[in-house]
Amino acid sequence: MLKELEVKTKLNIIPLRIEKSEFAKYLQRWDYQRLYSKNKEEKALEHFVSIKLLKFNTGDVFIDIASANSPFPRIISEVYGCNVYRQDMVYPYGVNGMNIGGDASALPIESNWVSKMTLHCSFEHFEGDADMRFIKEVSRVLKPGGMVCILPLYLRKEYCNLSDPAVDRTGLVFDKGAAIKEVAGWDNRFGRIYSIDKFKERILNNCGDLESAIYFLENEKDAHQECYLKFILILKKPLSLVGSLYSNQQVRSVKDTKSKNGYQCLVCESYVSGFLVFGVIPRPNAKCPVCGSLERHRLIWLYFRERTNLFRDKLKMLHIAPEGQISKLLKGLPNLEYISADIVPGKAMVQMDITAINYPDESFDVIYASHVLEHIPDDRKAMRELYRVLKPGGWAILQVPIWGEKTIEDPTITSPEEREKVFGQHDHVRRYGWDNKYKERLEKTGFIVKTDSFVKTLDKKLIDQYALMATEDIYFCRKKII
Repeated sequence: MLKELEVKTKLNIIPLRIEKSEFAKYLQRWDYQRLYSKNKEEKALEHFVSIKLLKFNTGDVFIDIASANSPFPRIISEVYGCNVYRQDMVYPYGVNGMNIGGDASALPIESNWVSKMTLHCSFEHFEGDADMRFIKEVSRVLKPGGMVCILPLYLRKEYCNLSDPAVDRTGLVFDKGAAIKEVAGWDNRFGRIYSIDKFKERILNNCGDLESAIYFLENEKDAHQECYLKFILILKKPLSLVGSLYSNQQVRSVKDTKSKNGYQCLVCESYVSGFLVFGVIPRPNAKCPVCGSLERHRLIWLYFRERTNLFRDKLKMLHIAPEGQISKLLKGLPNLEYISADIVPGKAMVQMDITAINYPDESFDVIYASHVLEHIPDDRKAMRELYRVLKPGGWAILQVPIWGEKTIEDPTITSPEEREKVFGQHDHVRRYGWDNKYKERLEKTGFIVKTDSFVKTLDKKLIDQYALMATEDIYFCRKKII
């Protein structure tokens, strides 16, 4: 069958083997014995293989399709700190926190948003044309470079549909041309096993520009004698489909802006001939003459828009030391319960010392603080407080200026003149350096930290158009799901 599969699909069938001892450690670590009353080794094997093939990263947006009560999203969140979502028809329609309800073939999410998706023992249950529609939907929602893992992929010589005659089959229509097999006691109303020809017709012919690969697991019995996982389908959206993070229409608008006025502010969306000089060490093209945003503010606003769920999900957000225009825009988002805070009375919605935050544990889904911690004498205490009030699975962006080889702090330096000389600004109490000490402090607090070089994924023309700093990283921090 493997040779026939290669010839008819024109795909290389990639052999795959698991390491028995490595799988045993995984099975024990996540206590599948407790999680599943039956088929626990098969479920664990499917999850184990998905992790091996998809190679998760901290910044991924991940959806587990037909997730229901699966432990897999929790495992991925805890190990990798991804933006994790569960999709299932049993959830209320729409995106509600980490749950996505509705038809997997018509997901209520934006295009080019998802990094990784998995379907564990679920794709075969997609009735009617839902399997074909899902493949087209994958092409829409995946980011360039995004991947989907479907397993098991059920392939046999004969094209057939399975059904348990004892379950409710109201409205069920079997596939035309498929052999119908009644499976008493199976407890599922529908299942599909593809022949090679039908797999090519229904799946590969609907992939469009998606790249396809089939893996063949050679030693599934090393996991357990009752394991049956053999074929795994991987679909990937090529990076070449989109030259940047923007649609062609957005790219054209940026080019038109350049020819007409020179630059555009991402925050206030004003067209300007240039940005103002700003900084202790003067930086050209730094400050927007309309809204006052700096390079870091424009970058963060773009990151919010392109890499987070801030504009879509119902979230409670804490914004520390709010920047005027950004605060105004965030306050106007209907999906946010927005709270701004500052230690100076009258500068925000509430007065707050971030070393003693007056909110209960796990109060916020999102926290944003830019260029704050370098002002705080006890930054570790502030980090602990921010971690405390962040919900499990929530995220924070905690930016500080990073410059110089080493982190420098000296509590005996108190004069504004000396602080400016040593720390770079008269009211800074330390200088975070390139020695990774800042990230280490965040991680010791408990955060899962991704240093995201997001700006380096942008086309240079866009960096110039928006006057962004080409070297600034985003410190994206998540709190583990307990």
